[in-house]
Amino acid sequence: MYENIIGKKAIIRARDAGVHYGTVEAVEGRTVVLTDSRRIWRWRGGNTLSDLSITGPATSGDDYTRIAPAVGRIAVLDACEIITTTAAADTRFAEVLPWTM
Repeated sequence: MYENIIGKKAIIRARDAGVHYGTVEAVEGRTVVLTDSRRIWRWRGGNTLSDLSITGPATSGDDYTRIAPAVGRIAVLDACEIITTTAAADTRFAEVLPWTM
C-alpha cells in the first residue's frame, strides 16, 4: 500500500512524537522509518501541514520557524499522517537552518 512513497520526502505527524520531515525508508502499520529526518517544532509559511507539504516553510528572515537538525535514521511510532512533499517544499526545507539552542 505504501510502496509508492518509499524513497520520497514526506511530513509525518505522529500521535505522541510530533511532526517530522524526511525521506521515507519504510512503513509498517503505524510505524514510519525516516532517514535524514528533521523534527518540526513550529513554522510559518502555511496554516496546516498540508500547506507546508506544498509550499514548505518560510525561510528568509524568519526566526519563528524552528526545525531541528537532521538525524540519520528514526522510527516514528504511531504515525497518523503521511504527507508527501513537493519539490518546491523540499527546496525550502533545505534552506531552513537547523534550529539549535
